[in-house]
Amino acid sequence: MILKTDAAESLLSACADNADSAPGTAAINGFKAKLFASEAAVEITNSAIQVLGGHGYCRDYVVERLFRDARGLTLHFKTSEWLRQDIAKAALTL
Repeated sequence: MILKTDAAESLLSACADNADSAPGTAAINGFKAKLFASEAAVEITNSAIQVLGGHGYCRDYVVERLFRDARGLTLHFKTSEWLRQDIAKAALTL
């Protein structure tokens, strides 16, 4: 779990660093960072629910809310499917 979290943070940091030096690729790099981070959040929180078993779905545990929030990240602003399409289109035009 910690590896995916660190990878998402590193990708976001690299995206922010490259935004100044290569502004033409900033949007696509941002899409990549959002896609990876949001899907990593879903996988991580899903694993946490698996560890807790049935209790993971109870509102008594914070992981239930974290999973709902993480799942929402894949649906808001741009869905994961739209991000994949935009990233693929950008890769094909290179």
